[in-house]
Amino acid sequence: MRSLALTMFVLAMAVRALADVVSYEGTAFPEAEDPAWGRSFDCTPGRWMVAQTLVQFVEVGECFPLPGGDKDLYTRSVAEFEGSPAFFAEFRCRTDGPESEFVGRAPAAFDLWTRGPVGYHFTVARDRAKLTDNDLVTTYADLGDGIAHTFRIEIFGGEWYEWYVDGALVVAGVPTAPYPAYEPAVNWRVRAYYQDNTVWLDYIRYGDIPADGSGDFDTSGTVDGEDFYFFGEYFSGEGVDAGPGGRWADFDGDTDVDCGDWGAFQGAWSTPASAPVFYPCLDGTGIPTVSEWGVAIMVLLVLTSATLVYTGRPARSA
Repeated sequence: MRSLALTMFVLAMAVRALADVVSYEGTAFPEAEDPAWGRSFDCTPGRWMVAQTLVQFVEVGECFPLPGGDKDLYTRSVAEFEGSPAFFAEFRCRTDGPESEFVGRAPAAFDLWTRGPVGYHFTVARDRAKLTDNDLVTTYADLGDGIAHTFRIEIFGGEWYEWYVDGALVVAGVPTAPYPAYEPAVNWRVRAYYQDNTVWLDYIRYGDIPADGSGDFDTSGTVDGEDFYFFGEYFSGEGVDAGPGGRWADFDGDTDVDCGDWGAFQGAWSTPASAPVFYPCLDGTGIPTVSEWGVAIMVLLVLTSATLVYTGRPARSA
């Protein structure tokens, strides 16, 4: 479904540069999609790309005696966001690794890391996830087995944070200190501790939280093609809660992102060129016609060789 959504909603987008959001979208290996990602690994983890998804396979016992094995780590500085009053991080993944791997901070983990007293650590298994917050308080969430899940944290300076799984609030609390601060970085790690496992990563996104109903996902001050890409991603349809990640596209404040919001998005469009065609709202039915699918496929063929490139904003001046 995600691959289909990206095909339908990003056909005209060949190269992009985000303002106040950094986004890894699985169009290539992270360091190829954005050189700001660094990679380190132990042993020989396997990795490949399938349908805009990064697939990583790690196994035990190849280089180290148990416990231990392959590890694949990606890291990126988030220093440009230090002092952000409203920061979010969101990723979507699934794994076949069991919860028993949690003891080794495996099978999959996402860190908001710093050299100071504040940080957040997500660990994901096939049917359970946990968050360890800046006070080392651990909260668990049960997951549906065998499917991808969306994990999101919102941090409002030193005042409050909220953790969501698939749009549902799991836990909230008061941070020890604001994040990002103290040489912050984000880390994505896949590891085998006692068992082999495979992890599928769809995307990682983080940055300033856009204003509700603004249509401005990347908080650039304009509503344009970059925001159009994400409107398609967070489009839920009438009566379906779009979750916290979709509030920026919910113009009428009714929790869903539907064709009424698409009309408002078009009204907020702020570039000289007209807004692109959004097929689910083209005829009011929410279902593309045969001719619409044909146009989409033709454009996709033209853009087959294009590569989507995602970059973050420049660092804030002192």
